[in-house]
Amino acid sequence: MRSYDTDGEEFTSQQNHDEVVHQTSIKVKIPTGDVQYDTRDDIEEQAGRRLTDRFQLARDAPICNGALFDEFGYLGDTTSTKAILEGTYDYPPEMDEHTRLLCKEAHRIFSLKSIEEISNYVSSDDFQYFWQHADEFIQSSYSHIHFCHYMAIAHDRYLSALEASKLLLAATTGIPMGRWGSALTVLLEKEFGNIYLEKVRAICLLEADFNWLNKLIFAKRMMDQAYDNGLVPVEQFARRGVQASHGVLCKVLFCDMMRALHEMAGIRIPSVDFGNCYDAVGHPIASIALQAFQVPLTTIVLSLSVLQTMTFFLRTGYGVSTSGYGGTRSDPTFGLGQGNGMAPSGFSAVSSLMVGAFQRLGHASDFSGAWSGLLFCLAAIIYVDNTDLLLRSKWVSKGRQMLWYMMGWKWLIITTIPQKDGLPAPIPLWDVGDAEETLGVWSCPKGDFSVHIEKKMEVGHLWVERLRWNKCPAGDGWLGFRYSLIPKVTYGFAAITIDPDVLERSFQKLYRDVLSPLRVNENITKFYRMAPKRVMGLGMPNPGIKMLAYKLHLLQTEWNQPTSVGQMLRQSLEVFQMETGLSTNIMEADYDRYETLATGGWLKQFWCLCRRYDVQFQLGRKFPIPLMRVEDKAIMDLICATDLFLQSAWRSINCVIVQIVVG
Repeated sequence: MRSYDTDGEEFTSQQNHDEVVHQTSIKVKIPTGDVQYDTRDDIEEQAGRRLTDRFQLARDAPICNGALFDEFGYLGDTTSTKAILEGTYDYPPEMDEHTRLLCKEAHRIFSLKSIEEISNYVSSDDFQYFWQHADEFIQSSYSHIHFCHYMAIAHDRYLSALEASKLLLAATTGIPMGRWGSALTVLLEKEFGNIYLEKVRAICLLEADFNWLNKLIFAKRMMDQAYDNGLVPVEQFARRGVQASHGVLCKVLFCDMMRALHEMAGIRIPSVDFGNCYDAVGHPIASIALQAFQVPLTTIVLSLSVLQTMTFFLRTGYGVSTSGYGGTRSDPTFGLGQGNGMAPSGFSAVSSLMVGAFQRLGHASDFSGAWSGLLFCLAAIIYVDNTDLLLRSKWVSKGRQMLWYMMGWKWLIITTIPQKDGLPAPIPLWDVGDAEETLGVWSCPKGDFSVHIEKKMEVGHLWVERLRWNKCPAGDGWLGFRYSLIPKVTYGFAAITIDPDVLERSFQKLYRDVLSPLRVNENITKFYRMAPKRVMGLGMPNPGIKMLAYKLHLLQTEWNQPTSVGQMLRQSLEVFQMETGLSTNIMEADYDRYETLATGGWLKQFWCLCRRYDVQFQLGRKFPIPLMRVEDKAIMDLICATDLFLQSAWRSINCVIVQIVVG
């Protein structure tokens, strides 16, 4: 349904002169079919027109029209904005409900006493610290004043003071330098070979000093304070120290708990694609959000006004265009610009308002520890434009591209969502066993990851075929195998669950296929494929051990931490403990004897891997279920210790015990 998108990463600091391949053709979808454009004039015309439309998507928002626009304007720098933040604004009855919720959430954040106004002071030390450690090959600047110029300036204290003074003057007055109004746009393919214009990233290469100023104030100072004061909600996974696969794991654990608790009825998981999220951010609400995060208004106006009147010049395989596209003061372009240093932090601020407003509607999923009573709330799993809502109640949502799962029963009602043209579009309902790609992992609420393994094996075999035909030296092939292929096919191992035997067969087939291009006899036995080099083996990784290592590392770093993953692991373990009914450390119990007590899921598979590879996993003393008195035992401990009941009956007995206790 959608592909893994890393829009949250900062492309400005990643684009190297030698690595970018510029477009020489694009495709555009029209009602009568697809049209491909190959000439310079056609590419520049189509890209300029359609990217302008993309940057003006947010102009349809309620806050950008009618009476609300008269009150807030394009920059959100009016007295009405100040009244909203201070809580004195008189909301008109005809105001859009969701805009009202966003504004109230902005007031809640702004009124927190623990946050202070962000400093927009720029010192010579700030300038020199960054530019003396920058990469001179990073692309930027339509004016041709590139990173290397500022890196040279940073080694002179007088020139550094001059540059810092110019940036300080702009940040404190809100008046930009003239050259900041021009930028380069580079089109990058999200997927190799997919040249549809709506599927490519439009990376904006801003002036280097302007972009650094945005990074300093928004990405560094604002986000440091936001993380220190807990302003960024736990639902936001595109944050420091969090991996994309952590979002997948939280959804996996959520589904595991719902199946174990038999609470599937009413559980819904709408999978929402924001679509062009950075480019579709409205500047009035972005200004309100950034002001709520205590960024000075003059600095916000500086950054947003430059983007609204920016002239973008397109760089393609034919060179840089001579004519640009963009907005004016009366007809501005919105969006935060992919490649802009403030785009990730700006979107984090806006999405924080969205999550808070969503929770105000009562849509968050509340979790209470199965035996500890520990409370935890998680409304959604957001990773930039990829969003999964975790709903246990009635929901209302808006988005461009959606699908949803109903975990409990067959849903016969057609659910629709209003579109820009006013016509409703149906939201497809998927079966719980239908896999969808989310953050690079093919998953479904049923917990079946066979599709993910199949997709990864397709990637692996394609890599092998390319290696076979390229005829590269064996040494280079082995480097590619270890540092390119293995990371690709093992991505998501920390989050997924799969039968170890199925995993083993899939990888052994791939290993056998790759041996010949690596100049090794393909009939070598499995032992020597995976045996260490010190015993004359090839050292190919054991997939089961690799998966167990990923899971162990995850538990060691995230267990019981104040993060979404840490708390979901704790909640899931308590449900797992109650479901099995044993008072001992379940991970040390005999898997073959007691595995019938547990529903399939992440923890059960981890338990299986521990026993399969003879790994002892021990929890701290406070995590097993506490007993009331010395020598107490759980009922299931006594039942399993006798021969009165068959193992096949243990699960049914425990279900009755749990039902009696809960009832």
